[in-house]
Amino acid sequence: MRKRLLGTIAAVAAGAGAAWGQSPVPPPVPIGPAGGYPGGAMTAQGYGEPAPPPLAMGAGPMGDPGMFPGGEMPGYPPPGMYGQQNWEAPFKGQSVNSRLAPKMWLTGEYLLWFAEAQPTTFPLVTTSAPGGGGVLGSPSTIIRHSNTDLGFDLFSGFRVTGGIFCDDCRRYGFYMSGFLTEQKSNIFNAQSDSRGTPLLARPFIDASTGNQSALLVSFPSFTSGRVTVIARNRTYGAEGGPIINLFRSNPEDSGPLMELNATAAFRFLQLRETLRMEQETVLLPGATAPFNGTIVGAPSRIGVSDEFDTQNRFYGGQVGLQGTVYNDRWSLGLSGKVAIGVMNQTLDVNGFSTLTSSAPATSSATVGGLFANATNIGRYRRDEFAVIPEFGANLGYQWLSWLSTGIGYNFLYASRVIRPGDQFSTTVNPGIVPTSPSFGVGGAIPVASPLLTQSEFWLQGISFSMAIKY
Repeated sequence: MRKRLLGTIAAVAAGAGAAWGQSPVPPPVPIGPAGGYPGGAMTAQGYGEPAPPPLAMGAGPMGDPGMFPGGEMPGYPPPGMYGQQNWEAPFKGQSVNSRLAPKMWLTGEYLLWFAEAQPTTFPLVTTSAPGGGGVLGSPSTIIRHSNTDLGFDLFSGFRVTGGIFCDDCRRYGFYMSGFLTEQKSNIFNAQSDSRGTPLLARPFIDASTGNQSALLVSFPSFTSGRVTVIARNRTYGAEGGPIINLFRSNPEDSGPLMELNATAAFRFLQLRETLRMEQETVLLPGATAPFNGTIVGAPSRIGVSDEFDTQNRFYGGQVGLQGTVYNDRWSLGLSGKVAIGVMNQTLDVNGFSTLTSSAPATSSATVGGLFANATNIGRYRRDEFAVIPEFGANLGYQWLSWLSTGIGYNFLYASRVIRPGDQFSTTVNPGIVPTSPSFGVGGAIPVASPLLTQSEFWLQGISFSMAIKY
């Protein structure tokens, strides 16, 4: 009995403690105007659920920062109406932000450019009636090549540019860019028939007399032959260095958005050009011709070759600005750069003449062509101060937040280069030309040498680009 009494008392005490620990019953909650219950509000009484456990400091169930500063608590619905995800920003906000401040970017461009033509200061190939001998100034002489400079039409090429911002604010980074054009050629070829018609010649000025003269390539019933003039051009370059963002619009701003970057880079540029003039003359039966101080007859072939090869390599520092304006999916970019440094110039002059005979089979070669001869054959170098400004514009369209395409225009100028057509004199001493009757005769005749004559060069054209940004 005693044990049962003590057990009953303990159970009552435990029940009283549990009841004491519960929340008090809430007061009646008024319910708004009740349709169908005239005369006032109906009241209802309910019992609340057990209180939730204490929460750490943080956001409430609906993300109330005032109640729980510090953010959303785990297990609660995400912010937004009725626990739904927040509405994502449209293209102008989210995507423009990724365009204005990418972490990394890579752009590829297809180039369609024009290059400044190679200069020519003198006609290189003529034709005339047999009595004119192809000499300039003769009434029947016609210039076959060239009345104008040697142009190259459109070049194809490509350019690749990439960069990265190294800080979270996308303010400081590095970039690199390089381009290459195809090797473009301007080729002229003229050939007579097997009887030497028409007459073809290469004009020059005879230093011994000061008069116009010509080296025959073909002559009716005397020699047949062909002449080829080849001009070539190839350009490539690279640059790289730090990039600094100077200004960037807030993506939430209304109207067009802008960014402005400054660059400082090392700049390299190479221009490689060649001018080659080749002829081959075949002696017809009964004909003779001078070669290397002797007289040779048919059947013989005489070749004459002149080659002028120039190479310009620029090394210098460069500064530039790049600005872009964004309006919805469209963008317009402008850039300007100026590089200052040294232009290393190299000129290679090579000329030779050959004789090939079939009866008996013999061949020989000697140094000296027509314009490339003992007075200028060799390699020449010089360094010159040069400036290379460049301007570019690009109209782009943003297809995705990470992908855009564009069409642009570029202009590049080099203030000081050497070009093949300027590097030889059209006045020639016939005493040093192996195919001249005067070869080895007479003393040295002074001839002005235009070696390393300075000129300028430009490239310009359009580009088609695709850019990937992340």
